[in-house]
Amino acid sequence: MPLAQSWVDVFTCIAVCFAGYLSIRQWRNTLKIQRAKFLSELVAKLHSKEFLQVVYLFDYDCDWYNESFHNSTKNKDRNDSDESQVDNYLSWLAYLCHLFSTGCIDSNEMDVFAYEIKRVLTNAQVRDYMYNVHHFSKANKRESPFFELEAYAEKEKLICGEVFANSSLHESDKRFHKYLSW
Repeated sequence: MPLAQSWVDVFTCIAVCFAGYLSIRQWRNTLKIQRAKFLSELVAKLHSKEFLQVVYLFDYDCDWYNESFHNSTKNKDRNDSDESQVDNYLSWLAYLCHLFSTGCIDSNEMDVFAYEIKRVLTNAQVRDYMYNVHHFSKANKRESPFFELEAYAEKEKLICGEVFANSSLHESDKRFHKYLSW
């Protein structure tokens, strides 16, 4: 009888280990599916109609950032202004950079968004806008609303760190302007 009991114990142990393995495997597959859904939602948001007009401003190199840009809210509803739409889009990109910097998405997953981010950050007017917002925020003792995007841009060498370090860059570099008071 003791020999039969030890075989039952061995079989039970093997069965428990196998069931544990299957449970862990199922759990990992479920996590992968949830992660894929999450990334799919991020990609869908990035390409949503909400951001379409702003993406066109950047892609087709429209002349959108000028002295009257920050006054666009006076003539329009705040939520429909160009400034609001640009802020929302850049904030969304900053959120993606935040997810990356905190490890919520890994470098392979960030590659899905890297092209979009690079395309936006290579736009001269976006750089000028971020320059203004950064120094305006700094003068008001606030962090730029796009600080995660700025950090990503510097790390990936898409924007020179001098843009955010030098508040008088607009005096020596004609690509930058001072449209906000700081």
